[in-house]
Amino acid sequence: MRAMRLAMGRIDAPALTVVQFRTLHFIESHAGDSLSATADFLGLTLPSTSKLVEQLVRRGVLTREHHATDRRRMTLKLTGKGEQLLRKARAVAGEQLAATLEKFPATELAGLRNVLLLLHESFPSPAKSGIETPHSGIVAGTPRPPAAPVATNYSS
Repeated sequence: MRAMRLAMGRIDAPALTVVQFRTLHFIESHAGDSLSATADFLGLTLPSTSKLVEQLVRRGVLTREHHATDRRRMTLKLTGKGEQLLRKARAVAGEQLAATLEKFPATELAGLRNVLLLLHESFPSPAKSGIETPHSGIVAGTPRPPAAPVATNYSS
């Protein structure tokens, strides 16, 4: 999380907090979804999420509109400015991650990859759960590559 906060602070435009980044990512992946769905995803209360969304609306990165058939429900969408900010935030976070990972030896990276694949297999895939995630990285149904040997050094 610390690395993510540092990356979000490096964006040239007004910086994003991690929760703002997660909010923009969720809304991009679930355009037109409700405030309640966003709150559930973030693990926040409705009042906290409402305040967060209001800040993002004031910044011009989100729109909040009444649902077409249910006037009690609000739908959330990214604006063009929001899409651009999210792209930039992802690029900065990706650069930060790449810079960190390039310091690791290849054997350690292979071990990290194996652990991440195990974690990925341990949780339901978005395709099986019906959740669409355009930026999920590993595609459900992709065959798992053979495990790479992991170098461990347990000596003190």
